[in-house]
Amino acid sequence: MYASKGCAGCHGPQGQGLVGPSLAKVKDWSLEQFTATLREGKTPERVLSAAMPRFSEDQLTASDIANLYSYVKTLN
Repeated sequence: MYASKGCAGCHGPQGQGLVGPSLAKVKDWSLEQFTATLREGKTPERVLSAAMPRFSEDQLTASDIANLYSYVKTLN
């Protein structure tokens, strides 16, 4: 799902960062913070630019987000 939803295209196959930033900090976030980033474009530190997509429940379910969160925590 990480690759199919476009995450890898911007954040790199290992979350190392490409066009988008490294996902190393995500390991310190809660699931709620990760969800807010994907749904609202808000990280614990800031509001992201419009380049970061905002995903609706139709695009990513709560279960999808939980799975992505678990996967991203294994990267780097």
